[in-house]
Amino acid sequence: MKKVLCLIIAVLFFAQPCLAAEEAPVLSDDAQEKVTDLLDLLASVDAGGNGMYFSENKEINTDLLDRFLTWSVWLSVPFIDGTAPEITELSDGTSGWKIPEDKLKDYLQNSLGRSDYTMSGNMKMTDGNIEIGGFTPSAVYGHERPEISKVSRISETDIQAEGTVQYAPEFSEEPPYTASFSVLLTQNTESMWGGYTLKEIRQWGKEGQTGNTGNTGYTDEELCAMARTYCEARNAGVSPQYVVVDSTNGNMVMIHLYEDMGDHTATFDWYTVDRNAAVGTNTLGETVDLKNP
Repeated sequence: MKKVLCLIIAVLFFAQPCLAAEEAPVLSDDAQEKVTDLLDLLASVDAGGNGMYFSENKEINTDLLDRFLTWSVWLSVPFIDGTAPEITELSDGTSGWKIPEDKLKDYLQNSLGRSDYTMSGNMKMTDGNIEIGGFTPSAVYGHERPEISKVSRISETDIQAEGTVQYAPEFSEEPPYTASFSVLLTQNTESMWGGYTLKEIRQWGKEGQTGNTGNTGYTDEELCAMARTYCEARNAGVSPQYVVVDSTNGNMVMIHLYEDMGDHTATFDWYTVDRNAAVGTNTLGETVDLKNP
């Protein structure tokens, strides 16, 4: 009897830590708060300019890096050894921000996984510092702080954060809306965002839209007009007679560009693109980006 009782106690003793480990959250409260800080900054990027930036382009590219840097500076994100960039006098006597280039690159690399920013018109290099002239970014939409509803572990290093963010127009009569997001992040001990770096924006757009990305997406008419312009730009201004959507498969749209020769059709090209990103391939398998003719 004593042996049985001891065995039961031992099983309960050793099983309890395993049960606790299974129920432990993927992120600590502090780490989730810092990840939310990153998502809040991304929401500012999305709302900047005419708004809904991620509905048009979710790629982590140089344009996103530039926008991310702009809003980081404007919102005084403390990325220079824990302090925020401050307005100071620049080498030409004007006011702006002066940031050590190595700190700027580290910040972008540890936030977005890339550091190949571009030097815009109001930026210049002086003695290892990036000088950014004064600016005021515009934003049609304001937003509330994002709310994370679910965090899932994808691999030993990667997690997926899902949730929503509320947007409201500030300079128009457009109605407020809710955007849902799903982002992939990877562990990085150098990152100020709870030890995680953005790896992929899988979804960021209005709730209730068709398609599996949550984005507004381009209409068939918009895609055809973009395809015509794209084709003209690559064929010395020669435009196909017809540009039509031949078929769709989920978010993928197949566009046929052709001439009607009476007894047959002469195909200019076929573009198969994602409705939300307007990016895909042509007949030869070459990359097609209808947003950049």
